Amino acid sequence: MTLPEPTTIYRSRSYPAADSLVAFLLERGVKARLIAPANEYSQVHAGEGPVFGTVYDVCAVDCTQDDIRDLLNAWHERQSVVSASTDLFCYHCGELLDTPHAECPRCGKLLEFSIDGLTPNNG
Repeated sequence: MTLPEPTTIYRSRSYPAADSLVAFLLERGVKARLIAPANEYSQVHAGEGPVFGTVYDVCAVDCTQDDIRDLLNAWHERQSVVSASTDLFCYHCGELLDTPHAECPRCGKLLEFSIDGLTPNNG
């Protein structure tokens, strides 16, 4: 059965994690999108609830629950390999890098370190 449009398949307080999952899914042909931050306590009156209630939703369409389950498992395994590694990696798509790059050779997004890997790329 195909997921109805749109279906939230992942929630996180970590923007890099949610963004990485979207890149991973798009790369594998799944129509996925990162939904703008929402406050999970939006129904609560102003001044109530935690200040850091921001969550990031990843939604997918036109895929089966089994496909999503398998892809989420593959993504989690990849994240485990990246986090256990001391190697450089792209925090957008998870690609392991042999040497520091100003942008990821796989997804093309800018990285926050310079070519020498020592100074920030943002200024």
